[in-house]
Amino acid sequence: MADDDKTVVQDGGEEAPAEKSGSPMMKYIIMAGIVIVMAGAGYFVTLKFIKPMLSDDEAATLVEQDSEGGDSHAKKPKKKRKKREAKNDREGSREIAYIFEVENIIVNPAGTGGTRFLSASVGFELAYEDLMPLFKARQAQIRDALITILGSKNIEQLTDMKQKEIARLQIKRRVEQLLETDELIAVYFTDFVIQ
Repeated sequence: MADDDKTVVQDGGEEAPAEKSGSPMMKYIIMAGIVIVMAGAGYFVTLKFIKPMLSDDEAATLVEQDSEGGDSHAKKPKKKRKKREAKNDREGSREIAYIFEVENIIVNPAGTGGTRFLSASVGFELAYEDLMPLFKARQAQIRDALITILGSKNIEQLTDMKQKEIARLQIKRRVEQLLETDELIAVYFTDFVIQ
C-alpha cells in the first residue's frame, strides 16, 4: 500500500510531515508572471492617469470646464504686447529664463476651519526681463490673487495632482488678466507644504 502522506523521522525519533516543495521552475514561472502583471499595471497607470496629468491640453480643458461652472472673474480683454524674439545667453544656444517669485503664501484651505494651513511659494516664468518691474510693482495684487485661489481649494484639491495643475492654470490666467499680458510662460510651485 502506498502512503499518501510522507513522513520524515527527525533526530529525536519523532515523525514529522515532510515539506512539500514545488519545482524551482514553477517558482520562476510564478515570479515572471508577477513581474509581467506589475509591468502591465505600471504601463496602464502611466497611460491612464499620469500622462493626462502632465498634458496641458487636458488640464486646460478642465480649467475651462471649471470656469464655466463657477469662475466669478469677469474676463478682461488682454492687452497684446508686440511679440519680440526670445533673448539668448552669450553662447546663443539656450534661452534665458526670467523667474519672478512670490514667497511665503500662507492660507487656510477651504473647509478646514483654520485647523490646517498651506504654505506655498510660487514662481512665474516671464518671457522677457523687462516684465520684472511690472511684476514687482503689482506684487500685492499678485499675492492677493494667489491667496484667493489657493484659499478657495480644499485639502483634497490641494493634494490631488490633477487639481494642482488646474490651480496652476487658474493662477496663470488670473495673473495674466491682472497684468494685462500674455507673456507669462509658466507658473511653478517652488514650495508647497500642507500642515
